[in-house]
Amino acid sequence: MPLEVPVEKFTNCFVLPAEAVVREGPETYVFRRDPKKEEIFERVAVHVLHEDRRMAVIANDGGLAPGTPVAMNNAVQLNWTLKAQSSEGGGAEGD
Repeated sequence: MPLEVPVEKFTNCFVLPAEAVVREGPETYVFRRDPKKEEIFERVAVHVLHEDRRMAVIANDGGLAPGTPVAMNNAVQLNWTLKAQSSEGGGAEGD
């Protein structure tokens, strides 16, 4: 098993599983739970400070607040679903 040694310290950030992050072109997103409709997740642009195959370090730049529920996995599938719904004319982002 390889030894992992931290070499950089990040402050004021969120650490999420890599599966919680989706990339689309130059943009990076996570899915946060809509506080008004708990069964709905909304896509939020984030800035990734560091990423490896297991985790992603996200900047705390206002897109997420501490304690905000986010989808911890399947971000790629959620993004595909969002794109499919918006191409059908229903459930477009921002509705």
